[in-house]
Amino acid sequence: MLAVTAEFVGGILVTLGLAGRLAALLLAFSTCVTFYSGEAGLPWRQREATLLYLTASLAILMLGCGRWALDSVVWKRFRKGGGGAPPVKR
Repeated sequence: MLAVTAEFVGGILVTLGLAGRLAALLLAFSTCVTFYSGEAGLPWRQREATLLYLTASLAILMLGCGRWALDSVVWKRFRKGGGGAPPVKR
């Protein structure tokens, strides 16, 4: 049940770009467990898609969701309101 919840909620969060790295961590963990335990005896061709999903989750975990993620929009507006850390110049 936890894996289903992690896949569903994590997929929505990564798609929207909210807490993308945390959601990618959940997805990567769930996919890693599936790859090493759920599909242990299957041939490579049936395990290949799971490994590709794991690779994509790890890439999002390391790189983030990008500049169009909702996290970046929310933090820009929060910083403009004052009281936070100074804005990062790009």
